Amino acid sequence: MGIKSGLKSINHFIGQYAFVLLLVGAAVYYFLNQDGNIVGPRFSNEIAQSLSYGNESMDASLAYDSRSPMASRAKSAVNDMIRPPVVRAQGFDPEALSDRKIIKNGSLQLEVADTEESLAIVEAEILNQDAYVTHQDSWEVRRGTLAYNLTIRVPAENLEILSENLEKIGLKKSENFSTADITAQYRDTANRIQNLESRRDRLRELMERDTETITDVLEIDRELANVQDELDQLNTTQKNRDTDVAYSTLQLTLNPQPEIGDFSSPDWNLQASWKTAVNDFIFDARDVVDKLIRAFVYTPIWLPLLLILWGVKRLIFGGPKKEKKAKK
Repeated sequence: MGIKSGLKSINHFIGQYAFVLLLVGAAVYYFLNQDGNIVGPRFSNEIAQSLSYGNESMDASLAYDSRSPMASRAKSAVNDMIRPPVVRAQGFDPEALSDRKIIKNGSLQLEVADTEESLAIVEAEILNQDAYVTHQDSWEVRRGTLAYNLTIRVPAENLEILSENLEKIGLKKSENFSTADITAQYRDTANRIQNLESRRDRLRELMERDTETITDVLEIDRELANVQDELDQLNTTQKNRDTDVAYSTLQLTLNPQPEIGDFSSPDWNLQASWKTAVNDFIFDARDVVDKLIRAFVYTPIWLPLLLILWGVKRLIFGGPKKEKKAKK
């Protein structure tokens, strides 16, 4: 009873004087901050004075000696805030930001009135832009009319110009362009090449020195061959990347304008369709016969299992039927 009555008294006191307690706590917090060394108007004033940004008419009672330790710390803190950040990333070179390795590729699909004439115009424009064709496909849309797909390598700076000029020869049906930044991979490979070249040079120096045994010579030669092979692979990778950066890839598709009579198979005729249907029937019939033969060959396996299952069924379900017949 004594504990319960004490708790009730405490709750009653808090309920009546809660507002007063909050005011007292706020006042204590304010005065503590006024006396602190970090928070308060004096610190802000000292920072302003240490940076010579303070007003000469500022109250003398709030001014501090700029030679005080607090003023020195304040000035150092602000200088750190306005100083450009120090880049600590390994291998980061701010001066090389402009030398990016960007691969640009695109695709363009056009619908033209005459694919043969348009193809001639495309070839002329490719020559004008110092580009070249690496692959060309064609397929028959209708008898005597072909559609074309070309893979074009064009200097990266001429990709947009070539695309804009090609769009003028027909109706643009689709367009897609993409870029890939391989700067990080390129620099990483370049660093690996540099390290391997240094290792190769050290191995060559060891080869020129006098070695004690033939085993040492063979071991150095084997390691030198491995390093040279890896160097060749990395150099080939870098050359391919340089080519991809210097020359963009453009996939160009030339489709003829649709006309009545366009089919997926321009060589369709009744005789060919009849032969195809008969061949399909023979193939399906042969497949059915093959399955029947397989079932007959596997009879020694599935027939005993079938008989066992039939016997089990007679044992389980055959008894009650006989009893019912006997009762009748």
